[in-house]
Amino acid sequence: MKVLVLGATGATGNLVVRQLINNKVNVKVVVRSGNNKLNDLMHNELIEVVAVNISELDLIKIAELINDCDAIVSCLGHNISFKGLFGKPRMLVSDSIKNICNAIERSKKDNVKLILMNTTANMNRKLQEEYSCKDRFVLSLLTLLLPPQKIMLKQHLT
Repeated sequence: MKVLVLGATGATGNLVVRQLINNKVNVKVVVRSGNNKLNDLMHNELIEVVAVNISELDLIKIAELINDCDAIVSCLGHNISFKGLFGKPRMLVSDSIKNICNAIERSKKDNVKLILMNTTANMNRKLQEEYSCKDRFVLSLLTLLLPPQKIMLKQHLT
């Protein structure tokens, strides 16, 4: 089994990669060129590192990237900075997931698992969690002012 991890250098992605390695799973990670946040793992025999910006890949390149993978875990997100929230790629997560789904569909691969990690202002509706009035107010402001929050909320509700 091989798992592709997008956003592997972020807080969540890094933990996902480490857990997969601890469970002896082969991992392919996509990191932006010049990113060295996984230095301690780079020489692990279970890791294959692909240095590329996922938002710049076309469907053919994405299909090549996922060709030997049985599962894909997307831990993509935006940096909490002005550039990260308002700069390009503005629709990183949703555009990447759409492209990956299209590439999987075109490849006609059976049984590819896709996991989207999203922890921005989520609640567990199955447990009937509810936000307080203060939380709803703050989240409404965030959704109005921060494009990634609006995207994540939209994906969560659909």
